[in-house]
Amino acid sequence: MRDDVEERLDRLESLVERQQRTIERQRERIGELGGDPVDDPTNGERENENENENESGRWRSRRAALGAAGLVGAGGFATGFAAGDASSTDTAAPTPEGQVGTASRPLRALYTASLDGPVTGDTEVDSLAGDGLTVSGTALSADAGEGLTTGSGALAADAGDGLRISSGALATDGSALAGSGLTAPTGSTLAVDLAAIAGDNLTVDSNAGELDAAGAGYTGVSVYRSSDQSTTGLTKVDFDSAPVDPDGNFDLSSATYAVPADGVYAVTFKSYTDAHLVSVRANGANGRPLVDAEPPVATRTVRLTAGDTVAAYVDGGGTVYGGAAETYLSIDKLG
Repeated sequence: MRDDVEERLDRLESLVERQQRTIERQRERIGELGGDPVDDPTNGERENENENENESGRWRSRRAALGAAGLVGAGGFATGFAAGDASSTDTAAPTPEGQVGTASRPLRALYTASLDGPVTGDTEVDSLAGDGLTVSGTALSADAGEGLTTGSGALAADAGDGLRISSGALATDGSALAGSGLTAPTGSTLAVDLAAIAGDNLTVDSNAGELDAAGAGYTGVSVYRSSDQSTTGLTKVDFDSAPVDPDGNFDLSSATYAVPADGVYAVTFKSYTDAHLVSVRANGANGRPLVDAEPPVATRTVRLTAGDTVAAYVDGGGTVYGGAAETYLSIDKLG
């Protein structure tokens, strides 16, 4: 390494010496042409001092100055000058050589109007600041932009509401997005809360994990008697099962249907019974008969008023035989 440094310094010294000889020749030429000689304040001293000691001291001073300036690796710098003097028409791309500053003697600052060459893509650059970059103090500062932040020398995403960053990628933050009808049981995955969005006309099928829309928009009821019932005279049939009652308007304890709204309803009562009459009445046994018929079926379309109560009766005594297909009452709102 030391030999390489010595060789580069020798090349620099040789270049300086050649430049000095060129200046002296120009000075002599000016004198021959009759011009005023250029004063050389060192001529008298050089003639009176020992030449060897003078040259030796001057080169030692130059070496010390070059070393202090960090130019110990500037052999390519000197070579470049020499090549330029030898052939100014050479168009071959120069081989990059040399350096300014060293690891042990770095440059404190570099002042330049612009940069050019391969490091900038052969494009002259006169400013390092630009879109997204500003000079803050003595360093470049990145303006990350909306939704981004800078941390630890790298861009980081500001996920925002409802998002989070997982393994370098954006992921849904279910807890932040959950609301009415939505839950986030695992924190990152949204789940639909069916019960919260079912409303009045939908029911939740917990087995299938979905809404049952069978009763959507439907007003009415279907009930049946599951076991036999003994009767005497005019007797109300005690229905004990209500498979269809989306609005909860049938009261099993009193076996009556409460009409929810004015409108036209289709009423059907079927019963296999020993009695000789089946009927449907509004507002009690002594109320308005809606339909009377001989067993097993009585059916009719009637107009009902909100608040009316409807029940099924048999008359004549005997047994009402139970079963979903044997004894049932169906009331459906048509409009």
